[in-house]
Amino acid sequence: MAASAFLLYELHINQEIGTQAAIVLLFALFGFAFLRISNIEFDKVSQVCILSKLSVFKRTRLTIRFADITDIKIDIEPLTDSQREACRLSLATASGAIPLSDTYEPGLKHYNEIRNAILETLGRYDTLASQPDSVQSLIQQGRIIDSVALLRQRENLDLEVARKRVDEIRKIENKD
Repeated sequence: MAASAFLLYELHINQEIGTQAAIVLLFALFGFAFLRISNIEFDKVSQVCILSKLSVFKRTRLTIRFADITDIKIDIEPLTDSQREACRLSLATASGAIPLSDTYEPGLKHYNEIRNAILETLGRYDTLASQPDSVQSLIQQGRIIDSVALLRQRENLDLEVARKRVDEIRKIENKD
């Protein structure tokens, strides 16, 4: 979007039309095609969470009562090029998880802080203390390969050692 605005400004100054106008239009179309906006509002008076998502093709508005939210989950994807995890938040409800955004971003510590702030807003101080480990969270989701990859990145392990550690964690969780 910014690129098309810059090119439009240049077109106006140079007063050139033609292929440059087509390029500006192309940039703008691509910008609009991939536009995604999410807005989350926690209304403490009404005790509801209002989730609005907007894209070029679809608008979604969902209202969820605070009582229906059981937890705030941090969905994790291992990044292949760094030691960090990519995260996004989801509302855990009885009917399933509701992602709050379409994208993942690095910063597990930051997402834990946001999770804690939301849980405080919801009045869920009992859930606040439990911050699951990234690897355990992936194992609980059944994403064994991702958990091995994340453990390898995070602790600089070889494949066999990471696989054995994940198997040990799975055995411990299955006993509980």
